[in-house]
Amino acid sequence: MKKLLIAALVLALLAAPALAKADIGAGQGGNESDQTELGEEPKQEQATNLTNLRKIISQREQELNTTLKEVRESVRTVHENQNKVVVAVHALLSMENLTGGIGKNVSAIARDFNNSVHSTLNAEERIAERNAVITFLFGGDETAAAELLNQSAENNLRIRELEQLRDECNCSDEVKAEYDSQIQALQQEQDRLRTLAQDQLQIKGIFGWLWK
Repeated sequence: MKKLLIAALVLALLAAPALAKADIGAGQGGNESDQTELGEEPKQEQATNLTNLRKIISQREQELNTTLKEVRESVRTVHENQNKVVVAVHALLSMENLTGGIGKNVSAIARDFNNSVHSTLNAEERIAERNAVITFLFGGDETAAAELLNQSAENNLRIRELEQLRDECNCSDEVKAEYDSQIQALQQEQDRLRTLAQDQLQIKGIFGWLWK
């Protein structure tokens, strides 16, 4: 009981400055400045050829890099990493007319990927901004870690679907290579998120056992 009271007191002391910071951020419209178009419905500009596709991809990267400057520094790396998924999604959507009969199915899966970014971004931001003292005392953010593991598992299934569709693609070798490149970018990001989640779960904290 004594340890529980100590833990509650520590939490109360740490929560006060955090709440104050949140109120200030709300008053300044901080949340709005952090929107880097992650998870928003991507524009569906259709590429007419491979050169045009690469131009579309480059433009999307530039747009995201520009909005990245508006994101608060504590989570900028989080957005930078997850931008890779946004770019890959945008590329797959823009390839619809280049991938023949599989185009519609690929776009549907890409939209599902895009929707998942909301969850993974939110979870990773919570991990990035978790109070160091809270982490030391009570361990990593298990809820955020579980969300990342869940989303990465679902996205891995989507990647398998994309790989299966790739074998049915009636398109040029160059288009297939670009398609594979986007799948690889998606896979690398899921691997990163899974590792981040697993690392977070390994951080137990000196009072972590209290919540078991």
